[in-house]
Amino acid sequence: MERAMNSLIRAMNEADEARLKLLLGSASVGIGEQAAMYPDETVARLVARARDGERWTLIRLDVNGRGGAGGVNFGVRLQRSVSGRTIDSTGKGAVECPEEKFLIFFAT
Repeated sequence: MERAMNSLIRAMNEADEARLKLLLGSASVGIGEQAAMYPDETVARLVARARDGERWTLIRLDVNGRGGAGGVNFGVRLQRSVSGRTIDSTGKGAVECPEEKFLIFFAT
């Protein structure tokens, strides 16, 4: 789980579109906004954020065991650097393990 989250953060910070597509697949993702309707839209949003200078740092990850979505549920606290300010962001989601692919991820 920790490896998957660190991989997502690294891909986001590096605007690595191919890696984001691999990690997010068809996941429903919303970070500080409504979830995208399509997986490619999610990836495009994150790549645009990275290119605009947004950076994420993992503060805390809580693994909560198997959940209803079929993956491993987690809670997360991120620090997001956006336009010269820092946002303390909390979220939750599920990751398919051991595949390390996100099923769902929402954060403020």
